[in-house]
Amino acid sequence: MNKIYQKIILDVAKPARRTISGFTLIELLVVVLIIGILAAVALPQYTKAVEKSRVAEAKVITRALLNAEIAYGLANGETTEVLSDLDITIPGEYGTWGGGKENSSLTTQHFVYFLDERICAEDGGCAPGTDSLICGQRIGAGYWVCTGGSNYDGGWAYNKFWCSSNSSYTEEELCKKAGAVKEGDRWFFQ
Repeated sequence: MNKIYQKIILDVAKPARRTISGFTLIELLVVVLIIGILAAVALPQYTKAVEKSRVAEAKVITRALLNAEIAYGLANGETTEVLSDLDITIPGEYGTWGGGKENSSLTTQHFVYFLDERICAEDGGCAPGTDSLICGQRIGAGYWVCTGGSNYDGGWAYNKFWCSSNSSYTEEELCKKAGAVKEGDRWFFQ
């Protein structure tokens, strides 16, 4: 048989060499490393965004409770610590705040809200509702989101939301983490 024909016949008879395609271990490690770096950068930003949204929820609810307390004061000529007395419905469970009256707190998924009339009562008389202090204590985080009526403590707190802490951590540490900014000696939410 002719050598040229032999080569053609034998080459055709041989199975074709298959190339295996895929990623090398180094390529896979580089991809995993890039995903890890992106996750390390994104996770803190994600937690900040989640905490800001929870603070926004607290701001809405504390403002609604303050407005309901002011309306209650105008209608009844007195203030109340009992949230169920207010003409407002907020999804949550009523409870007792700090040894106070029954239904003096409202617990939602992320906060425990309460009307704190004891502070203005020490000043020697409150204008119904306008001297109120409303706070939401963040469950498991150790900080409070508070707002006050137009006459509360000289009016500095009206239309503002400030951060306070009742935990073993420093107020600065907790309030910064929650997104508050320091103005003077207090931490405020924007």
